[in-house]
Amino acid sequence: MVCLFGSCKKEIKNVESQSRLLHAERGVNPGIYDKEGRYILLRGANYNVLGDYWQGNPLLPTTKSYDINDFKMMAAQGFNCVRLIFNWSAIEPTKGNYDRAYIDRIRKVTDDATSQGLYVLLDMHQDAWSKFTFSLPSDNCEFPNKGWDGAPEWATIYDDASRCTLNGGRETTPAVFHSFQSLWDNREGIQDALIASWVEVVKATADNEMVLGYDIFNEPSLGYKNVNEELYKLGKFYKRTIEAIRNAEKSNNLPEHIAFFEMGISWNGEPIPSFVFPEFTNEQNLVFAPHNYFESITYLLTIEQGYEATNIFNNNYKTHMFMGEWGFFDSNPENDKSKMKRFAKMEDKYLYGSTIWQWSQTPGDPHAINFDGTTPQQTSLHLIELDQAGQFTGNINTVFLNVLSRNRPLAIVGKPRFLKRILTMVK
Repeated sequence: MVCLFGSCKKEIKNVESQSRLLHAERGVNPGIYDKEGRYILLRGANYNVLGDYWQGNPLLPTTKSYDINDFKMMAAQGFNCVRLIFNWSAIEPTKGNYDRAYIDRIRKVTDDATSQGLYVLLDMHQDAWSKFTFSLPSDNCEFPNKGWDGAPEWATIYDDASRCTLNGGRETTPAVFHSFQSLWDNREGIQDALIASWVEVVKATADNEMVLGYDIFNEPSLGYKNVNEELYKLGKFYKRTIEAIRNAEKSNNLPEHIAFFEMGISWNGEPIPSFVFPEFTNEQNLVFAPHNYFESITYLLTIEQGYEATNIFNNNYKTHMFMGEWGFFDSNPENDKSKMKRFAKMEDKYLYGSTIWQWSQTPGDPHAINFDGTTPQQTSLHLIELDQAGQFTGNINTVFLNVLSRNRPLAIVGKPRFLKRILTMVK
């Protein structure tokens, strides 16, 4: 028995007075379920308005200004979840001192999203460790590194390793993977501090039942020591963080939310995907949340091969899989339409959820601008278009949204199987 998107609003409305809390199950029938035991399918977008990014050009904002209308637009497109990005650097700019105003903003944006019917996946985000590992002119780099986002400056410990990339790839920067090594070795207690920051976010948000869960750490790299040793440390970090979150929920009489964990994306600066060992935790309220950028950022595998490969590891974990990031970035969305539909076909085959990267991106975002802040784009189009001031131009990416807003189940009673014929309705 399947409740299709367009026809199930009445049924969902009838249970609005009941709990909206979701949970994950592992084992024979892994998935995300509601209190009535229905399998819930969640799809949406990443949203980065709270991101604390390196600013390559002081005249250009790095994020869009927050606007609740973004969530109204998402809901109108049939989205039912959002992956909300925030950064440790803004939560704890100085060691042991939390920015309560920033944490309140996380809570405010979360509440606004859920008021529009969107579940919120809270994401402790980082790219290339932090915004404090960028190259300086005095570094004389052949391939300079931009700054990105993530850790505060006091937790960026790289022992004067080079801030130049080896080949242009941000994770190849020695300062980046040395900083990750400091995290895995818990130098100066920085891993303890990161976990403690998570606890502060949990205490501020967990009473909202439509918090989907916590994406523990975005795209971790593994440092430079033995890869198996590093994977053990990554798994131990995940376990410690989950335990701290559970303790915070229990001690503050807060509902328990799903823990999401990711694979490592590099080791010793090399683009080597790495997966924590399946026995890293016995946690049952757990979801595997890899990223899939095949035929987008990397062509090592096809879209289908990449999806199947991550699903193999998901089966080893005996978890549900939720694709926290994926996307295609040709300047002309029409050129990526077939890739969008192929990815959608894989989602429908397995009945998995995802959040596309991303709702919007300013021309001043590190993803869009040069390391020296020059030659910015006039506009930037992801799902909606922004100008250089970070303002919505009114243009939307109808090519992508036609695929993303395709009809789909929201809640399934019984064992989910697969979808057929959905994509024939997509223009």
